[in-house]
Amino acid sequence: MKVLELKYKFNPETKIQIKNTFIDCVDSMTGFTWHVHPKFDLAILKFNDYKTLHYKDFAIFKKDSSQIKQGEFLCRLGFPFPEFNNFKHNETTDDIEWTNTGINGSPRFPIEGMVTRFLAEDNKINGIEMSTHGLKGQIFVNVSPK
Repeated sequence: MKVLELKYKFNPETKIQIKNTFIDCVDSMTGFTWHVHPKFDLAILKFNDYKTLHYKDFAIFKKDSSQIKQGEFLCRLGFPFPEFNNFKHNETTDDIEWTNTGINGSPRFPIEGMVTRFLAEDNKINGIEMSTHGLKGQIFVNVSPK
């Protein structure tokens, strides 16, 4: 981080812009609201003012974590190696713009693994250790067998 901060002359007062696109999620939206967990690498996104959903399946979290047992398998799915390059920097406006060229998608990448142990803090489960490592950009998507 320090190397990048020095290279691009970032400091605590530097304004940084982030642009997002959500492929195959909704028809259009006015924006989104995010609820970030204060401690864990987890957030819930709410799409604002859309008319049509473009997906049918949702992540389902078990209300009772005691239903997840050691020896069961979980599947992580996500985009840990994004290959998007359909954007460019407009030097005139100093803005990022989406383009119709380049790669605008990235393959989904699943990894399965066995639940090996639970991580806890204050007598509450707050993590699951699995037999295989996860990659940034992946989430748990299902528990099997049902």
